[in-house]
Amino acid sequence: IPPAGGTSCVHNETAFALGPSKCFDDLGFKRWGWSVGPISSKEASHEFKIYAGAGQCDITKGTHVGNLIVIVEASTIKVIYDMFDSFTVYEAHLYVGNDML
Repeated sequence: IPPAGGTSCVHNETAFALGPSKCFDDLGFKRWGWSVGPISSKEASHEFKIYAGAGQCDITKGTHVGNLIVIVEASTIKVIYDMFDSFTVYEAHLYVGNDML
């Protein structure tokens, strides 16, 4: 349903959280995106901006669409996709582990 007086647009785009690590391209993957790890095992909360459409890891080509919040509590990791009002996640892929995929 379009907002009052406005229009609605459905557009599918790939999005990744921007972490402190290198671009996937630099790590040997055949796609753009970033790893947000490693993350310390100490209890803490971490927040990363999520960018859609930032091909070749160039955020000037993309749109900041929300934030990924990672909360480490004891032996539990909680992940929250906090998307801005006009953006929705239809499918998510997440890897948590010690080894690089």
